[in-house]
Amino acid sequence: MSADWISAASGLVGTIIGGVISYFAQKSTRNADRENDRRALAGGVAAEIEAYLHLMGLRDHAKNAHALAQRIRSGSGEKLRGFLDKDSKPLDEFLFIKTQLGNIGILGNVCFDLVKFYSLLSGVQSTVITAEYGKYDGLSPSALADMIDSETTVWESALSFGSEVLPRLKKIADL
Repeated sequence: MSADWISAASGLVGTIIGGVISYFAQKSTRNADRENDRRALAGGVAAEIEAYLHLMGLRDHAKNAHALAQRIRSGSGEKLRGFLDKDSKPLDEFLFIKTQLGNIGILGNVCFDLVKFYSLLSGVQSTVITAEYGKYDGLSPSALADMIDSETTVWESALSFGSEVLPRLKKIADL
């Protein structure tokens, strides 16, 4: 009888030890997978923001928007049109982040700043899309120019904020 108990106890201890080892091995694998996902997501978002900032720098839209405001202020009679299509949706050009919104939480505290960046851009884009429908056509030249300058300031703030969050994303991505 005692040999049976020893065998049973040995089997139980072996099972417990094997289970503990398996648990920690799986936990380690899950943590490594999560960290890889975190780095990949941070790298993708960083690339998307960096490309956007680069493109906006090349196109110099802010300078053009301020120039448009000046022309309108001086009585050119221009309408605010042609920046985005009427059927555009805010943040349409950010395809990567739009497909990854459900995973953004793994980025940790940088999420707050990403949401702020994209929200600022979305607000400006919403105004521009609304302008395509003629919502601001009834404004006086001065009021329209002030609105353009105001939205451009918000947009420049978003671009600056994106420039600030970019190094943090790259650090997470280990780039």
